[in-house]
Amino acid sequence: MTLNKKMLLIFLLAFSIFASLNYGLHHYLILPGLKKLEIAEAKKDMGRCLWELKDEIDHVDRYCHDLAAWDDLHAFIKAPNADFLKINLNADTILDNEVSFICIVDRSGQLLFAEDWDLHRKEKTVLTTLPDSLRSVASLPFSSESDKDDLSNMKRVGIYNSSRGPMMLSSRPIITSNQQGPVQGAVIIGRLLDQGSLDAMMVRVALNFRFIDMSGDELTAKEKKILGELAVEEISIVERENSDNLEVYSHLADIGGRYLIQAEIPKHILQRCRKNYNYSLILITVFGLFMALLITYLLKAIILAPVMLLTNHVLQITKSGDLSARISLLQNDEIGTLAREENRMLMQLESQRREITEAKDTLNAIIENSQVGVMALRGEQIMYKGNQRLADIFAYNSPESMEGRSAREFHLSEENYIEFREKYFKKLVDGNQIQVEYKLRRKDGSSVWCTLSGKAIDSSTPPDLEKGVVWTIDDITTKRQSREKLQRLATTDSLTGLCNRSQLFEIAEAELERQRHSSEHNLSLVMLDIDYFKKINDAHGHAAGDLVLKAFADIGRKYLRDVDVFARIGGEEFIILLPGTDIKVALKIAERFRALVEKNPVMVNEKEIAFTVSFGVTAWNGIEQTFEEVLHEADSALYVAKEKGRNRVEMG
Repeated sequence: MTLNKKMLLIFLLAFSIFASLNYGLHHYLILPGLKKLEIAEAKKDMGRCLWELKDEIDHVDRYCHDLAAWDDLHAFIKAPNADFLKINLNADTILDNEVSFICIVDRSGQLLFAEDWDLHRKEKTVLTTLPDSLRSVASLPFSSESDKDDLSNMKRVGIYNSSRGPMMLSSRPIITSNQQGPVQGAVIIGRLLDQGSLDAMMVRVALNFRFIDMSGDELTAKEKKILGELAVEEISIVERENSDNLEVYSHLADIGGRYLIQAEIPKHILQRCRKNYNYSLILITVFGLFMALLITYLLKAIILAPVMLLTNHVLQITKSGDLSARISLLQNDEIGTLAREENRMLMQLESQRREITEAKDTLNAIIENSQVGVMALRGEQIMYKGNQRLADIFAYNSPESMEGRSAREFHLSEENYIEFREKYFKKLVDGNQIQVEYKLRRKDGSSVWCTLSGKAIDSSTPPDLEKGVVWTIDDITTKRQSREKLQRLATTDSLTGLCNRSQLFEIAEAELERQRHSSEHNLSLVMLDIDYFKKINDAHGHAAGDLVLKAFADIGRKYLRDVDVFARIGGEEFIILLPGTDIKVALKIAERFRALVEKNPVMVNEKEIAFTVSFGVTAWNGIEQTFEEVLHEADSALYVAKEKGRNRVEMG
């Protein structure tokens, strides 16, 4: 992914995070607070509506109070006359006070005066009977006890559900102007809340509202919920989904019914907030895009362009391999520093490349002129480098023809390769150098003895052998053959090819040491001597005597086991070392050997030379006995055999 795409992704991610945070802040912090504020304001608006309505009811109540506490009305009740009504309760008085309904009853409940007015048409209806719903309103306490109460506060005030609609109503007892009794009757004053009155009130409070009659028997779930909330709170608020208004409800002081006032209050605060939020979101988006474009342009000019110049320079060097190329970037900032450091690094790499090339050429010259073979393996022990001497050792035409071959191909067999790995590769893994003599296979299938010296290329601990192993290999076949010949001369009898005295003693001491650490001590020794060997030499010559010695050695080699040691210790004296053999078995072996020699004469110059052998047999008797002591016992037994006539076996 290019830096341009990464920058675009970063801007988109930053913008997404900002938008998410902005939405979360608005939705989970600001909006809940604004909703609470909106509800508080709605309650205030409902409070203003209730206050306005209360003020109108109070106006009706004050007029009712003034009329009920008028001495002239108090006297009229006692002595009713038409002039009082004509003068004081005429049409002008009623219309000026915007009275829709007026009723006067005496102490007994008899209707003295009742008119129902249409204020718009200025028409009245004279009532002869009081509606049943108003009888309870008119039946104020008229007992003598009530005259002792505070009569100025005795009233019934509220909203009355008249046949023409809701009406503000006030009922007070008729008393004297000094608020004294006795109560002569009651005055009921009402003002109809028609649409005109409601419109005027809504204009004054700047709020739309209406009255809801809840006196019915069948209430909806919503109405029940509202009444339940109003039983606890003075005001109930219902927020409808996807609506810009709040439904606000409150109780009214009503008479004979159950009126609620409902106001549809617009969510001005939330609407303004949403509007401002949308404007701000658009403004922020536009500003963010502008800043993103500006930052992108500046980043490209200040950072991306120099970075792309550096990138293209590096890619060009990677493609061409020309470390002499330099970049010219005149900036005194981090990118300029990076460019200068890149030039300095290229200078160092160029110098190191020259040094490596010189070192490589020197190393190749050393390897090619080396008198030993050099083999470099890597991975699964696959050869990737060698010299001509290596090819000569393994009978290949050139080292190139050996490249790509597995090390397995240079071992005599797969078992030899596995054995070599298991035995020596642990030293390589431990970081050590291997030096070993091993028989390997040439291209033509012949074997070659080599000295191998190996070391892992990786210098870490432990080294990673997958990175390679370097071996130096030298052909020591001739040297080894010479060494083996010298070793044979030092350890064998030159005439018979049997072990000589020193080799016998070395093997015997090793076998005794092994027997000392074994639970079974079975080791026997046989000393034997050719009878009258001097006579054979005198009669037939020393050459014939040598042939007899060789023939005797051949008989013993064929007869004895591979684990047995047959040695010539001098002249015609021989020793047989029998490991894992007790004295009884050793006696039998010696006897069969004696008989075998006796039956097989030697042909010398077409003449048979018969000869016999005397045997002295003994066995090692324990840990403390030395080989010299065992040898002495066998010599003593041999002496006994000779004393008893030769050609026999005796036990020591």
